[in-house]
Amino acid sequence: MGRVTLGGGILEYTLYGAGEETVLLLHGNGEDHLVFREIIPALVGAGYRVLAPDSRGQGRSDPGDVILDYDRMADDALYLLKRLKIRDPHIAGFSDGGIVALSMALYDPGLPKSLVLIGANLSPGGIKAGARLSMLATYLAARISSFFSPKRAREALLYRMMLTEPHIRAKSLAAIPCPALVLSGEHDLISPRHTTRIAGNLPHAENRVFPGAGHFLPGERPEELTRAILGFIGSVRTEAGKAEGKRPLS
Repeated sequence: MGRVTLGGGILEYTLYGAGEETVLLLHGNGEDHLVFREIIPALVGAGYRVLAPDSRGQGRSDPGDVILDYDRMADDALYLLKRLKIRDPHIAGFSDGGIVALSMALYDPGLPKSLVLIGANLSPGGIKAGARLSMLATYLAARISSFFSPKRAREALLYRMMLTEPHIRAKSLAAIPCPALVLSGEHDLISPRHTTRIAGNLPHAENRVFPGAGHFLPGERPEELTRAILGFIGSVRTEAGKAEGKRPLS
């Protein structure tokens, strides 16, 4: 376990394992890294090191004195990687974490060795109307209660973020060269057309839907999700090894 101070707040993180390749896990809105509790042991067992931060204003991390948004969270994760001297990570993000993963890759396209995007969206319009309406009701209730409760004030900030962000252009994803796996549930709160759009604009992406599942794949289908992530990053590792073997000796 460790912490870094930035933007007036404290970002808490945990490192698991000691593999040569690192998997950065980014959780969803209002959660902490333990949403991946059933996935982390399998990644470590397969020889990966896992970096699992609690995003700004969530879990054990403070919001600090800056505006809470996805760009800031991406900056935080990039800083953490630099601070820990981690290069070429596999980045797996769930929901809001997927948005942060995309933001990181757009800022530094050569950074990720691979991307796994689980229930991510490019804009609030990618969220189904019924889910957006429910989020709005929760936001308004939290906003009213925020005058009496710091916890509810933080919740209001997080829901405002989901209702007003992100604003990522689909065509901009063409700049991300790494292999990507785009995952969603059949009954996800993200529109399937939106998910297909993400996968279709990434140059090297595979789109996979979990039949009968909703949005919360880490909790609903942890074993299947683990197999999908391990299989994908394992194939990326294999292809990278083949490419390294084909390089001429200097």
